[in-house]
Amino acid sequence: MRPFLDLRHLELIQAIIETGRITDAAENLGVTPSALSHRLREAERRLDVPLFIRMHKRLRATPAAEYMAVVAERILSDLNHAEEDVRRMNAAIIENKKKPYQI
Repeated sequence: MRPFLDLRHLELIQAIIETGRITDAAENLGVTPSALSHRLREAERRLDVPLFIRMHKRLRATPAAEYMAVVAERILSDLNHAEEDVRRMNAAIIENKKKPYQI
């Protein structure tokens, strides 16, 4: 069984599509271009499909990368909403504990 992609793979696909360049995407993500290239090759191996076509120091997204970017947007948005919901629930629990008990 092949390992799955993780959130960092999804973020790098989005970043490369946005910038078209490994160096710019790496800078946006706070990693080295070498690390980003390695993660991109890893994602392509895991999916067994090329995600980008290299053209004159720029990368053009394949249909697979474009599809993964749409999926990534949905997943990352859902995760962000879930994190916000958990923080709100925790704040409500803490606020409830501050109130005196009523009999």
